[in-house]
Amino acid sequence: MSRHDFVRPPLGDFHTSPFYGRDVISADDFTNAEVLQISDLATQIEMIQRNGGQSDILRGKTACITFYEPSTRTSGSFQAAMLRLGGAVIATHDPQHFS
Repeated sequence: MSRHDFVRPPLGDFHTSPFYGRDVISADDFTNAEVLQISDLATQIEMIQRNGGQSDILRGKTACITFYEPSTRTSGSFQAAMLRLGGAVIATHDPQHFS
């Protein structure tokens, strides 16, 4: 199967995505076509980064990030990536004490 054997929904059309509303427990939960779709999206995001790093690809989307282990560097990099792609971030702080 080639990476063009499936139809990818337009970027941002998440409600028609095969990933919308799914729980993922392991990599085995993905079909080959879905792995290719994820790879294709990652390539698009990589190109955004190489071309200056700013985009509105995730405008109107919000990521809620929660880290149960202290990691300022990881938390900051996740927040920065979401913001560079035009999205918003809600970060929980110290969730092991406040959730």
